[in-house]
Amino acid sequence: MKTPESTYVSISCKNLSKIKEFYNTNFFLTPIKESEDYIFFKLGHMVLCFLIYSFFEKETGVKPLKNNNSFISLNFHSKEEVYKIFNSENIFPLILRSPAQTDFGTYKCYIKDIENNILELVFNPKFKFLS
Repeated sequence: MKTPESTYVSISCKNLSKIKEFYNTNFFLTPIKESEDYIFFKLGHMVLCFLIYSFFEKETGVKPLKNNNSFISLNFHSKEEVYKIFNSENIFPLILRSPAQTDFGTYKCYIKDIENNILELVFNPKFKFLS
């Protein structure tokens, strides 16, 4: 199996318009994609994603805390690689959401690591790996 790459950092927030204004005013970032549920900013080889609390909870199955929650996306080369990691017996107690096809055309699931950090395991057929 090839090494996954992380290119998305997603953070929950309560007010997307204030986030957009803050990042545009202070860092001169323009959204590359946005909706009423999320906003994406390109940062070099990374994408910084802000998800409104309710969308974060819908996506991850985890209710956001008052302080921002976040998750890191690990991009895999195939659905099979996502499924292989998901089915590892070491992962079973850490599952938050089972693998599923999404409206965005991706295949993903959510797990937590041993310190409860949230990881999105994702296959995106449009993703271009750097390595």
